[in-house]
Amino acid sequence: MDKDEALDELRTLLPVGTTVRTILRHCSASGMSRRVSTFAGYPKREESTMRVVSGSGSSFLCPPGHPMHFHHIEDGPAKNPSLIAGLDYALDDPYDDVPINIQARVRDMYDDATLVNSELWQRHVYGYFKNCYSPDGTNRNSTSCIIDPTHGEPPTHHLAFMMVKSHFPDAEPRLDLIASNGDYGTKPCAKCGIRLQYEAKVDAFAEALAARTTCPNGGAHETKAETTP
Repeated sequence: MDKDEALDELRTLLPVGTTVRTILRHCSASGMSRRVSTFAGYPKREESTMRVVSGSGSSFLCPPGHPMHFHHIEDGPAKNPSLIAGLDYALDDPYDDVPINIQARVRDMYDDATLVNSELWQRHVYGYFKNCYSPDGTNRNSTSCIIDPTHGEPPTHHLAFMMVKSHFPDAEPRLDLIASNGDYGTKPCAKCGIRLQYEAKVDAFAEALAARTTCPNGGAHETKAETTP
């Protein structure tokens, strides 16, 4: 099929005025790589093969204990899923395609979860959102944020505080972490030199991907900050 034939078929399938929707199928931890599908209309619920699967998904900034560190949503063939999404997809149900039983199971997982507002996690979040502020104290979209290294914006508009508060409603802005820009990035183990990054799944600095906390030189990995008096 050449370009003109493809355009003719596309115009037949999608007449002027047709609403085309997108689904974010996968997003890398950095947010720099994404896989997006398009479709017209809504998938039929009765034909859904959607399921809850073991393995983290879209849990990059979730606090320790969050169910998204341990499960995600998939749809389609097991070997080649047509959808890979975080558990929040089931609750948001943006395309009205999530079966009721899946929604109920995810709600139960959220209700049973014990989230931990740990110091390491807060430092990680404040570091990730360093100098980033909401324009109105409501909009948390990072593409609309104000970059203010002087910290002249209200602390309650800081995107890190807004992220923490979304999970812990009683949270207050951490002025110390706003000023210091938190603690985001990799650092070497003080004992073996392996590069470590914060992994909320285990609430510790660990080896990337495997989230391994055991040091080959014995005991647990330790960063320099942890060994400094």
